[in-house]
Amino acid sequence: MLKRITYVSRYSKPLTAEEIDQIGRRANEKNRELGLTGFLMASGGLFYQVLEGPPDEVDGIYDTILNDERHTDVVLLSSLEGVKNRSFPDWSMETINLDAKGRLAIPTRYRDAIQEACGGELVLTYSAFDHGALYLYPKELWEGVRDKVMALSTFDARHRSLQRKLVGSASAVEPDASGRIQLPQTLRQVAGLEKKVVLLGMGGRFEIWNENVLNTKRLEEERSLDGAASEEMTGLVI
Repeated sequence: MLKRITYVSRYSKPLTAEEIDQIGRRANEKNRELGLTGFLMASGGLFYQVLEGPPDEVDGIYDTILNDERHTDVVLLSSLEGVKNRSFPDWSMETINLDAKGRLAIPTRYRDAIQEACGGELVLTYSAFDHGALYLYPKELWEGVRDKVMALSTFDARHRSLQRKLVGSASAVEPDASGRIQLPQTLRQVAGLEKKVVLLGMGGRFEIWNENVLNTKRLEEERSLDGAASEEMTGLVI
């Protein structure tokens, strides 16, 4: 069984965007080592964080936060014991700045895996279900998804809409020598991607999100999905 806590705190002093990014990256690395997942949002002088994982590790990190001079007025909003499934299984997220040409640098730790899986051949398209995100697939996996979507009956307007969004907007991309991929301007504009984006590793694909949209969505999911599962979800081993 897992434990999940949610807390909010204030910055003890003003922090620059670079300092906040550094805090997020260090938390990402540390929590991955400890088997912890969740998410961290910093905005308006406040930290808001959800942590989930082995109870001893969660308690240890929270004790560290209570004694961290960068935090003040720490308030524990919720503490849940006996949690069966993680609400945020994809802590493998990276906050990345797009360059002036709209290029995204794939983190080094993913580059070899991408090259091995698909020779660097990737396909970028709109998220079929979430505004503010793009999907990035290895080419072979994308072809399977594409074929399933195009096999849907075009007599259904919902199917046609999905085919237009997912297949009609797909664009082949390939990392350059520096590991950067070009995000086409039309895709960036529709997804609302600006300078700072978040790259999520989602198993077979990546998701590229507008950072503010993702933070808002995760807050909503934390409030609405805790303890709730569809019939299909109950059979999953996550």
